[in-house]
Amino acid sequence: MKKRYFLLFIFFIIASLQAQPISFSDANFKSKLVQSDVTNTIARNLSDDYFAIDVNKNGEIELNEAAQVSYLELNNSEITSLLGIENFINLVTIECSNNAISNLDISHLKILTDLVCDNNNLVTLTLNGATNLQNLYCQSNQLTTLNANDLLNLLTLNCSDNKLTTLSVNNLNNLQSLLCNSNAISTLNLDDLISLLTLDCSSNSLTALDFSKITNIVSLNCNFNLLSTLTVTSLLNLNNLACSTNKLTTLTVAGLENITTLNCNNNQLTTLNTSNLDALTYLYCANNNLQSLLVTELKNLKVLDCNTNKIQTVDLNGLTNLQSLYCNNNILNTLNTNNQTQLQTLLVANNNLNTLFLKNGSSEGFLDFSGNPNLNYICADELETAYIEEEILNNNYTNCEVNSYCIFVPGGNYYSIEGSNKYDSNSTGCDVLDINFQNLKVLLDDGITKTNFIANTTGFYSFGLTAGTYTLQPQLENPNYYTITPASSTVTFPDAGTSFNSSFCIAPNGNHSDLEINILPLDNARASFDSSYKIVYKNKGTVIQSGVVSLNFDGNALNVTTTNPLISSQSATNLMWNFTNLKPQETQTITVTFKVKSTIPADYQLNYSTNITNVLDITPADNSFQLTQVVATILNKNAKICLEGHSITPENLGDYLHYMIRFENSGSTIAKNIVVEDIIDTSKFDITTLIPLYSSNSFTTKITNTNNVAFLFENINLPFAENTNKGYVAFKIKTKTSVSNIEKINNSAQVYFDYEAPITTNTATTSIQTLQVEENNFSDFFTVYPNPVKDNLNLISKNQSEINSIEIYNTLGQLLQTFISPKTTAIIPVSGLKKGLYILKISAVNGNWSTQFLKE
Repeated sequence: MKKRYFLLFIFFIIASLQAQPISFSDANFKSKLVQSDVTNTIARNLSDDYFAIDVNKNGEIELNEAAQVSYLELNNSEITSLLGIENFINLVTIECSNNAISNLDISHLKILTDLVCDNNNLVTLTLNGATNLQNLYCQSNQLTTLNANDLLNLLTLNCSDNKLTTLSVNNLNNLQSLLCNSNAISTLNLDDLISLLTLDCSSNSLTALDFSKITNIVSLNCNFNLLSTLTVTSLLNLNNLACSTNKLTTLTVAGLENITTLNCNNNQLTTLNTSNLDALTYLYCANNNLQSLLVTELKNLKVLDCNTNKIQTVDLNGLTNLQSLYCNNNILNTLNTNNQTQLQTLLVANNNLNTLFLKNGSSEGFLDFSGNPNLNYICADELETAYIEEEILNNNYTNCEVNSYCIFVPGGNYYSIEGSNKYDSNSTGCDVLDINFQNLKVLLDDGITKTNFIANTTGFYSFGLTAGTYTLQPQLENPNYYTITPASSTVTFPDAGTSFNSSFCIAPNGNHSDLEINILPLDNARASFDSSYKIVYKNKGTVIQSGVVSLNFDGNALNVTTTNPLISSQSATNLMWNFTNLKPQETQTITVTFKVKSTIPADYQLNYSTNITNVLDITPADNSFQLTQVVATILNKNAKICLEGHSITPENLGDYLHYMIRFENSGSTIAKNIVVEDIIDTSKFDITTLIPLYSSNSFTTKITNTNNVAFLFENINLPFAENTNKGYVAFKIKTKTSVSNIEKINNSAQVYFDYEAPITTNTATTSIQTLQVEENNFSDFFTVYPNPVKDNLNLISKNQSEINSIEIYNTLGQLLQTFISPKTTAIIPVSGLKKGLYILKISAVNGNWSTQFLKE
């Protein structure tokens, strides 16, 4: 019986001890524990459920109640002491961040795995005995020492932002993450950390780091230290390397194939080799001494910051994913971002830029090219040019040109339309044996904007477009001559893929006899020098043609030097060439070189008249052409010339004016691309009638914004050596009949040689004038009939005076034809003249006489 009483006594003693309340020195700590409940997240029981620690609701925490707690969340509770925590013997996790705790002892918590005590006032942290601890977060405290050597199960240690001067992490073979940044640590032994994946030791006083015995690190941040060397070549799994603001003079990252982020800003690097770092996405190397930067292989790079170096060139060609580029404060002369189709930010201020290429199809939301006073050319997307011009004004750049001519396709990703137009002469359908249809104009309509493209002389055209739906429709000078298959075509990108072929087959629609002739001055005419001319004649009709080409010239001022081909017949003032079997759409040329006589003064007018004859031409007005050229003393290398001369008559309004633009490469390098741009005054010209005629080199034509005409000489590669450095383009365009007689028709052009600022030609000015003719009693001495005349004009001297010569002028005073006729009668062929009023001048033994006649 006594034994039973004794056992019962012992039981009650133990029970009373278990029910003994725990004494807490901090009332806030106790209050927090008492507040725990299933409705909040303060505590979890051994089953990992939220619960109330004070089960009996007596306002106290007893030992047996504390033993039921596995998790405590005490953050932001104004606690200064956790004395009493040692009684929570089954705690697995403690979170007590953002309090005012100065000392913490967890040595009695044998099964604790997670301790989060950051942002307190800890000066001591006692860990011995807590051997099961896996994750320790004690950052942002006042710790001066920390001994974690016994925590063999530790996986994560964050002791950043303390006052540590040393840190011992020996034996921590399982540690995967070590964050000890923002302390005053001068040495750090990592040899035992064979499982380490993440190391942040930034903002310390480290002078060396040895990774020779640890190779698994994925992320390394050692920014803001005193490192003069850093060897990371063994860290083959490294994904992120941050070593900025040290004293590094070299950095080898070769072989780090998994690295995606590299930050080595603010060091003393002179070279940086990023070859074969295919995964690199972010590269920061600002504030170093880099003179060059090779990044062409970094196809996944999105951000490149190379501000404040000494970089002279950077090739971005392979960086197609680049989104942000920071290159301020270098010595770049040029920067090409044309391949950076995703570029959103470009900062390239304070360099030595001469050229900047931004034609990439991307709208740079942040763009700064200030501090580049020598910047003279920017190539940009057409939609960006207005914004960039505004920025140029804001930076007070006075000699900086902006256009989109560095490449002849849209910037960025684009789709191409191309075609090869054929003339189906036998109406059997176009095939490879059919001839090319030259200079076909195609109207491109996207539903909002209309653009004209004109194929080259081979009939081929190709142009780039952005995504959208487009309709293409050929535009012919004489649409009733032909049938076109297809009449139009429509394409939608990207549905059609990356390219679309839209070739047109042009077949004759009946028999149409229609020839055209022009003469182009290839040089300036100068006394004592040779001057060359190109006669261009074309069969615009649908039937094969044969006939004669003639050229009348001023025999008093010119001597014939050479012709190609050879002439068929010749007189003192006339050259003739026979031609046969000129096919429809075929163009032929004749080159004639004259030597201007030494006695010819400056400003002397040289008059040329060329004519092509055939049978029953539908439009005889363009079977003859008159050219007036003034003998020059000053050579104009880049010139705009109206081939009709300085004036036309009111009757000529509504007819074609012919223009020639000459250009010359006077630079020191070959001009790869040349663009001749002509802004047409649509109040005086009908832009829809513009037709390219001939040029020195292959070209295409693009008409945008209603009146912006660009003749594109892509890959012309025009030499700069004398006698090989010249080119030209000629076109015709109709004037409007609404032009006033008192107005002048002005036209100039700009010539772009590669990336240079454009050269503006002279202004070709054409006045509208009527020539007055004094007849000098002509009818008393001569009879002229019929008048009006269609084919032949008959001339008879009434007093049998011998006629020495006969000259025909247009109303502008241009000499068209000359006939030597020592007779008293003459039959003058005029069928090749255009309809209109002409002046007949006769030189006879008894004087000079003039009259007018009307050509029907």
